[in-house]
Amino acid sequence: MTELGRLIEVNKLQAAQVEKLDVGANHQMTTICFIIGQDGLEAKFSMEFCMAILLLRGKAGLSEFSDQVVQQADVQEMVGRINFYVDPEAESAGYDKMTSLLKIHLKDGRVLAGRGDFAKGSPLIL
Repeated sequence: MTELGRLIEVNKLQAAQVEKLDVGANHQMTTICFIIGQDGLEAKFSMEFCMAILLLRGKAGLSEFSDQVVQQADVQEMVGRINFYVDPEAESAGYDKMTSLLKIHLKDGRVLAGRGDFAKGSPLIL
């Protein structure tokens, strides 16, 4: 999420510009998450929801993880634009890094890419 936040800020992205977002990860990350999340609790474990809400609202705080927010039409529509999949590069990076590879496909044809190897708060981030 940190890398997506950085890409949003640097590129002044708006959700309406995004055609789709590919999020590549290792297979462990893809198996511990709900696909979409139908309520606030499931959304906390949904990569698709977390990415979608960050694109839509620019934040993913406690108030975003409510049943009401999760079930909003714009949120569910954006969740449908997130492709969370096992990526060979992320898989080969090892489970100690939890690598995430982002490709934001914009409606104007541009593709923005980013990579995160450690989560925010990791002791390995200096």
